[in-house]
Amino acid sequence: MKKLILIIALLGIAFVAKGQESDSLAVVMSDRWVIEPIDTFIQSDTMIYLVADTMPTINGYSAAVFQRWVEKTANEIVVEEEYGTFGRTIVLGFVIGKNGEAFNFEILNENADEYLAKIAVGVIKMGGTWKAGVIGGEAVRVKQTMPIKFAANEGVLIDPRDELPEFQGGGLEKFRAWTQAGVDYPRESLENGEQGVVVLTFIVEKDGSLSNIEVIKSPSRELSKAAIDRVKKAPRWEPAMRNGKPVRLKYTLPIAFRIAE
Repeated sequence: MKKLILIIALLGIAFVAKGQESDSLAVVMSDRWVIEPIDTFIQSDTMIYLVADTMPTINGYSAAVFQRWVEKTANEIVVEEEYGTFGRTIVLGFVIGKNGEAFNFEILNENADEYLAKIAVGVIKMGGTWKAGVIGGEAVRVKQTMPIKFAANEGVLIDPRDELPEFQGGGLEKFRAWTQAGVDYPRESLENGEQGVVVLTFIVEKDGSLSNIEVIKSPSRELSKAAIDRVKKAPRWEPAMRNGKPVRLKYTLPIAFRIAE
């Protein structure tokens, strides 16, 4: 037992003891956050490493490179005139599982803004599946720490306490369903077997029209064009409201293109 403890200390391993299915790998800031339970594993499967022989990567990039993309994208997604994001930093901890999934997010710095933290978590998940860390030729869980700084950006921020825009009696999910149902799959993309998710951003203006439609992630140029063309055809929204007055709001929207088997 003493030998095991010594090995753990030398490797810098964060160890989570066995427990019931309700046990969690992390404690999060608020009960509005989802705490993901783990199954009961054998003791070796409950170890979370801080360092691995081969550290996790995502889309071929290191965590450091990915962090810069996350920070840039998070700042683009929600920018508010009055929210005061300048200089705010969110430090997130999360685990990369053996299957490459990121889970058990936790906020590590005190007095962090929970709303901005949710934006950062959403962007990290948007990145997709990681390539798991490896020790001794086997995939292991690795704990990651990632600071995300929110800088000043003029134009479109909305306080979460304000009234969000409405689309045909619903919100962003309603609009996503409308977009997904009517998007045209380009013939060239079908013939080439191109599929995946196009992620774009747009602004709901004070008059309910959409502007600044931009693609931030896409499998191909043709799929990007198809997604943009569909969003441009959208009828007007009911704009976001602050103190009874309309305000602008920036949204991020994923549109999936899948070829039926």
